[in-house]
Amino acid sequence: MNFKILIYLLIAIVFTSNSYAVKTYKKGKGSLNLSENTAHVLEYYFSGGTKGKWAEPEKADWNPYVIAISEDGHYFGIIRQPKKFASQNVDQKNYSALAIGDCKKMAKNDGYPQECFLFAVKTKIVWDNGSDKKRRKLKKSEIKAGKTFSILKELDFYKGESQNLNTNKSKNTSSNNNSNSSNSELVEQIKSLKKLYDDGVLSKEEFEKAKKKILN
Repeated sequence: MNFKILIYLLIAIVFTSNSYAVKTYKKGKGSLNLSENTAHVLEYYFSGGTKGKWAEPEKADWNPYVIAISEDGHYFGIIRQPKKFASQNVDQKNYSALAIGDCKKMAKNDGYPQECFLFAVKTKIVWDNGSDKKRRKLKKSEIKAGKTFSILKELDFYKGESQNLNTNKSKNTSSNNNSNSSNSELVEQIKSLKKLYDDGVLSKEEFEKAKKKILN
């Protein structure tokens, strides 16, 4: 009798593990320099929508699940997990692949087609840039305290400076570089904001409010 109970428990553990597991498809590897906007998106993602430039604490009804980022650090794809999560409703979709696909589509639509890779699963950064593997597991207390930016800097994922999307295509400089970089970052932020709106992360009211904040 005890043996049968043990078997049932083992089966339950296996099915529960599979239900909540995330397939780590195409994890990123090597150096990665995040844009300022993507760093803001990561703070928003890790906190489940409660921290960052677009934080909406009163509507925090989801947890971070999967996020993919482009190789140039500008584009992303997010998959969220509702807090009211029923294991029996879990399907067998490869959410890592879906996040990567969304990221690649975003980059292509913006005119910069490129590869995207898995950056984090829930609150664990799986992109291996050679930094401390244990440190890449973000603690909830750190995220809640608003330390995401400092951790990204500590792990050498974020340099704390804006990037121009044209950097990899041209190294020419001029007196207008600062202005062009600023405009490029502004456009990038609005496009990323639109992405969050299209994905249902933000309501229309939240989208308009955040866009107005950026433009001002």
